[in-house]
Amino acid sequence: MAEKHYKEFSLAKSTFVLVAAYLAIRFAASLIPESRLWGLNHSAFVDGLLIFFPAILVIAILVLYIASARPTWLGNFEYKMPPGAFHKDIFACATFILAAVSFILFAVDSHYLGDGYTLLANLSGADPTIKGRAYGEMQLQLLYHKLIGSDDAWNAYRTFRDLTILAGLIFVFSLLYYGRKLFAARFSYVAFVLLNLFAAGTILFYGYVETYSVTGAMIYLSLISALAAFKNDRFSPMPLIALSLAIFLHLISVVYLPALLLYLAYFVGKRSFRQKLRNKGRFLVAGTAFMFLIFYLLVKLAGPPFWQRAFLPPVVDKYTADHYTLFSLNHLSDYLNLVMMLAPVAVLLPVIRWLHRNKSRATLFSPDAIFILVAAVSGLMAAFMIEPKLGMARDWDLMSTMAIALQITGTYIWISSFQNKPQFAIATVFMILLSLAAFIPWLTLHNSGRGLYRYTLAVSQLDPKHGRTAFFIMKSMMEKQGDAVETERLSLLISRLFPEQALDKEGGALFNRGEYASALSSFDRAIKENPSWYGPYFDKGICLSKLNRWDDALEMFEIADALNPYNPDLYFQIGNVYKGKKNYDQMRRYWQKALRYDRGNWKTLLGYGTYHLDMRQYDSALYFLTLRPDSAYEPELFYFRGVAWVKKRDTARAVREFRRYLETGKDPAVRQDIMRFLKETGQID
Repeated sequence: MAEKHYKEFSLAKSTFVLVAAYLAIRFAASLIPESRLWGLNHSAFVDGLLIFFPAILVIAILVLYIASARPTWLGNFEYKMPPGAFHKDIFACATFILAAVSFILFAVDSHYLGDGYTLLANLSGADPTIKGRAYGEMQLQLLYHKLIGSDDAWNAYRTFRDLTILAGLIFVFSLLYYGRKLFAARFSYVAFVLLNLFAAGTILFYGYVETYSVTGAMIYLSLISALAAFKNDRFSPMPLIALSLAIFLHLISVVYLPALLLYLAYFVGKRSFRQKLRNKGRFLVAGTAFMFLIFYLLVKLAGPPFWQRAFLPPVVDKYTADHYTLFSLNHLSDYLNLVMMLAPVAVLLPVIRWLHRNKSRATLFSPDAIFILVAAVSGLMAAFMIEPKLGMARDWDLMSTMAIALQITGTYIWISSFQNKPQFAIATVFMILLSLAAFIPWLTLHNSGRGLYRYTLAVSQLDPKHGRTAFFIMKSMMEKQGDAVETERLSLLISRLFPEQALDKEGGALFNRGEYASALSSFDRAIKENPSWYGPYFDKGICLSKLNRWDDALEMFEIADALNPYNPDLYFQIGNVYKGKKNYDQMRRYWQKALRYDRGNWKTLLGYGTYHLDMRQYDSALYFLTLRPDSAYEPELFYFRGVAWVKKRDTARAVREFRRYLETGKDPAVRQDIMRFLKETGQID
């Protein structure tokens, strides 16, 4: 009898031991915040939070003690789930309301990670830029921002906050609605909801400033609804609709296409395919990983510059920053940090399944399991190969979209494998505590401005070339807050970490003095110092354009575009190169791209205007020269507007524009030309 009881209780015991080990690792990691343990050491950056892990461990021990004394303690869980009456489901309604309140009350108040402050500045600017990779989500943000009717910084944040909360509610509804279809057992349903609700990646729904929140909600909806369709063997269009929306919102969602193609093939294809999937589905999972590997090799061997720079190199090349490659220890460590933070249940699950391997083999070979495993492998492969431009610790938000399937996989297979086993409920309580151990410190850190500042500074110094933008943003914020001591400290840190900044600035000064050969030398030294920063490539391209070295300039601009896409100033310069090469079709193509991302880009408007002046197309010239609002005119636009009116023989309008240039413009040659015209027309003596 004692032997039987031991076997029944072994699942809870093994889960407890593994969860306790995870808590111990996080506690130890928080004692060394300067190390590369950024996914585990969050408690180190918020005073008093270190006590959280011992507290969770005490709760786990208490649960283990009660369960030992009363093995059927949670076996009598009597939550009632009325069939077909979702709105009458007390648990669902209470969870939905509490989640909404939590999203509002604990909305993050600092935005150092990702491109948070940069996105806030962009949205609150006069003419926000829309990036192609996040076209749908940024358009949605812009639309809502215009709807609430203000362009100040608070309303920019309010836009992100409100849309993330909306995304969170879509996410919660997906869990509650489709969770009922996945699990008939009451406790299993509740466990599935809570284990996903407490995932660290759900911070995206707490006012997090980025372009992944609504995208993430659509990915969750797509994958969970597809799982429900597999489980109930009934086709639903929802997975296809949701993933299509996710791809429209952000292109990163295409990583889940293999899983959705499998979904389509299963329900639309021949009946024989279903049988093959049941018999040989495990090979499909391995084939998915192999397919991503082949795609990676093709891109690295023959892909365009942008795609090549989007993926980590297998070995150090001339563009590698911080010696960060696909198989470098830093990247492998960062990848492990990411997975342990975002999907701890999935990390422990293989160990638990191995310990109980004689009881849970079949669940991995069912069509629903194969589907979610294909999605998880797709996300894992993509997250492993994609270059974290800001460093993975700061680019965690982008990577989190690729860990969604892994998080769902962990919770779904955990419940499917063990829900009928003795002590499953007790073991699941430990898994919920495991999720909270990752989620609560992460949420707390994002609600501590000083803590997140310290965290961002620490992780940015791990790979400074990747994290360089963070230092400049933080320095600017410290200056605005009047913190002279911290501003000076950051200034010294920037000087030490980023010598390329001074070299590029030196090159710019030499260029302005007409010392082009010396300027090129400075830009080359800046590139050598930091081959992953687009700045010196851009500046070197301008210098080469000045020397009419069009092909060399174009090479520099193409590298800059691969490193920093969607830059309207860069597209203007590329168009300028093609103008020099007299390739006007390409010139117009790139200038149109510049205006697509910045409709008021004055350099592009000026380029179009002067081009049409040269072509003697004066009405077209005036069209472009007058597109920018009067309040935002650059002096050069005033001057060339005046020139266009002279060509159209409208002296009065020409004089008006020239006088406006004299009020703001500094170029001595231009001022002299204007004064000569005014004398010739009798406007001055």
